[in-house]
Amino acid sequence: MIELNTGGITGSFSRAALLTRLGADEIQVPRNVAYGMSTTYRAALLADLLNETQLPAHSVLKARATDGFPVQLPITL
Repeated sequence: MIELNTGGITGSFSRAALLTRLGADEIQVPRNVAYGMSTTYRAALLADLLNETQLPAHSVLKARATDGFPVQLPITL
């Protein structure tokens, strides 16, 4: 689940919705050292999700992983 909150308006995308989005693609990691084998992931482009929101110029995207690790990314990246 991804939730985007901009200007007090929250939009959410379920796992199923993200996996079936147009533009989602497969990423293959032939030798994933974390799992000791090859792995394949399906990913939706974050830029596409952000384009569906009204973000002010020079905003900062704040994200928090499920393990609590936070990160801040300038929208201009």
